[in-house]
Amino acid sequence: MADGLSSLKYGIGNQDVGSEGSTQDLLMFLAESIGPGYGLGEYSEGIQDLVKGNISGIPKAGLGLVAALPFGKHISKGAQKVVDEGVDLFKNLNKNSKIYSSDRWDSAFQRTYGQGKVESAYKERIKQIDKANKEGKKIKDYELKLPDSETVLVENVALNPKILKNVQGVHGEHIVRDSGQKLKRLEKNIKEKGYKQKDPIQIYVREDGTPFINEGNHRVAEAIKNNRPIINARIHYKGGSEKVKGEFNPFNILPEEKATDISTSLNISAEDLTTYNKFENYLNTLQNKIQSLLKKNKLIGKAKGGTVLKDYHKNYNTQRLI
Repeated sequence: MADGLSSLKYGIGNQDVGSEGSTQDLLMFLAESIGPGYGLGEYSEGIQDLVKGNISGIPKAGLGLVAALPFGKHISKGAQKVVDEGVDLFKNLNKNSKIYSSDRWDSAFQRTYGQGKVESAYKERIKQIDKANKEGKKIKDYELKLPDSETVLVENVALNPKILKNVQGVHGEHIVRDSGQKLKRLEKNIKEKGYKQKDPIQIYVREDGTPFINEGNHRVAEAIKNNRPIINARIHYKGGSEKVKGEFNPFNILPEEKATDISTSLNISAEDLTTYNKFENYLNTLQNKIQSLLKKNKLIGKAKGGTVLKDYHKNYNTQRLI
């Protein structure tokens, strides 16, 4: 919440591009999912250009088709048409997503439900980091307390698995999810029984817009490894994160009308706005204290000399000097 609330339509930013196979798979998936009535046949020339990688200069776009496209030297009119409509096609898969909102103004406590959850999380983080500092221990980002409960829940969301490549696991599962026996068992099961995603993966979005995978880390790893174009997700927005800038802002993954409904779901009267802003300033003071404590935490071990150690919790085994 430190960044403030906003209901602007945010761009997704840079994403990893896929291989020819993933592009073909995604195009076929879209054609089959939307149905023959939509008719991608008229874009045959453009699709061929996309599959060959003959495109460039594509601006920022939402999640979906563009995230899996290979980049090349030029773009034809046909390919541009596929790109322009591809984003909407992918979002169209989420037209049946179900949205549940629980954020509201609480007259008794003079704050919103989301603000209360953020306050509790911030106070817990202060205790966590202070304790770690006193014990001389490093604390990881994913270890910090998340706000309890969600302010918005969105079910049945289609995502491109590649955007989850660098998303951390709630309990640090990202460190080992790309290898190990669990992933091997999953791949073996899929090979024997086919790919059937019965249960959606669970994504938590922290109040500052940072996403974490709570359930389905190995399913994400398998989907990325095998160039699957789609993965089904349930997204839990915590502490008002549905109104914060970030990759998982609803405008990046949902049809505009659904995202708009979410962005306007919290209506605060002019009479309560002053109190609301005052509580926001209070949350900012807590956040400033957290940042101050984290700064001290990063200094732990610096005075021990120039020993190089591996930090398995940072950038997947990259080395740092402590």
